[in-house]
Amino acid sequence: MDIKDLIQKIKERKILLQALNPEIGTKVMGWSIETSMDGLNDYYEDGSLNGGFWVEDIQRGFSIDDSNTFKPSENMKHTWMVIERMMEHYNCSFSLNSTELNNFKCEFRFGNEIVEYIDPCQCVAICVASLKVLSVLDGQQNNDRRDE
Repeated sequence: MDIKDLIQKIKERKILLQALNPEIGTKVMGWSIETSMDGLNDYYEDGSLNGGFWVEDIQRGFSIDDSNTFKPSENMKHTWMVIERMMEHYNCSFSLNSTELNNFKCEFRFGNEIVEYIDPCQCVAICVASLKVLSVLDGQQNNDRRDE
């Protein structure tokens, strides 16, 4: 692989990760996206008095402050919030293992189902696996409705 191909792959992955974070915020965490009073920035409304996390990095003054930007695909502290949500709200057990190929395998178990995802980044493996769980649960609900 030449350097141009590598750079292109990195750019593509970065775009995918930017799209992943809002999906986790809205679908897994159950937050809604609201617009700030100045109309310039979006944040997650999580029901707390002061709102929640910012959706994207925002410029404040002369420095970039992304300490309150929800980035579970990059920030393990935020990823752990996803794990806790999956365990508490969706009644999943969780495991994360390293594989032979320097990847991480995330596994969520619920009922008789096992959902897994493998990625070089443990945060991404957890985030994508959590979205896969919701997809399986949504499919089960749709099947239950058809049976009625």
